[in-house]
Amino acid sequence: MATQTAKQKAAEAGAKLPSDHQEPDIPFHTRENADLFVPIDQVPVEDGLDLVVQLQGLASADDADLDIKEIAGIFRSIRESNLIADKEGYAKFAVMSNAGKAIELIMAYVHELGKGVSS
Repeated sequence: MATQTAKQKAAEAGAKLPSDHQEPDIPFHTRENADLFVPIDQVPVEDGLDLVVQLQGLASADDADLDIKEIAGIFRSIRESNLIADKEGYAKFAVMSNAGKAIELIMAYVHELGKGVSS
């Protein structure tokens, strides 16, 4: 009989792991700094689809699985796109000292864009 790890014992006991946690589906427009982006209902289809395609598969990946090159490409695509409403505000927000919040906000934006594809 194999010895169980503490993680396996905890899972059997019904403990929740950080990876089991799902963020509540918060409407994008209510998030802090959402005003930096063009409202979803004003995004041209081709611009929205370009970003959704680029991020396809990443939204469901664990943060540890995200490739730094892919993240850099996403930020580059956003900066070069027509999706930023406040370019000066975005430039101040999307800096390395704020990378975690910027990634979270962009992923939420793309998630919201993706809802239009599935509806």
